[in-house]
Amino acid sequence: LLQTGFGLPSAERQMEQLSTVQREQIWNLSDCSGPEAERSLEGILDTNCFRPDWSTDVRVLCPTLARFNHSCLPNCQQAWDGDQGTMRISACTQIQEGDELCIDYIDVRQSRDQRQFELRQKYGFECSCPACAATREGSDERRINMAKFDQEIGIASPERCLQIVGSLLQLYDDEHLQLQALR
Repeated sequence: LLQTGFGLPSAERQMEQLSTVQREQIWNLSDCSGPEAERSLEGILDTNCFRPDWSTDVRVLCPTLARFNHSCLPNCQQAWDGDQGTMRISACTQIQEGDELCIDYIDVRQSRDQRQFELRQKYGFECSCPACAATREGSDERRINMAKFDQEIGIASPERCLQIVGSLLQLYDDEHLQLQALR
């Protein structure tokens, strides 16, 4: 577990404190920032870190969680436990034996094309999750509306907020998105 950000020791210094096995786990993670021959600690961090709080520049690297694949219809979610200083993973849907455990790497409240573009740019892959593989009537519009409603909530009147929350919950249900962070 590495943490980077203002006021924290450098990632290089933290790496020095880790065991050989822990350092090897980190160096075995993906680096999507450039050619394979130019792998760097910064590239590994850029590819694999999570932000426990979007209001700060702190990033957390959890080597096990970094191995989870992406889905625009994830069945797991991650959350930072500040008291324990650890990233927690939990199921957000029913998971059957043999199902792959997936998280979201990006904001999934975008159109399919926008999601594909962002995943190609940052991670170098095209998503083939159920939400991207199947074209569902109105899915892009529903996902875009989720983001619009979410932005509106901060400035709306209390009465309008109640309407928005009801609409958001319906959109999440229609898209089968069960991420508690969105609800």
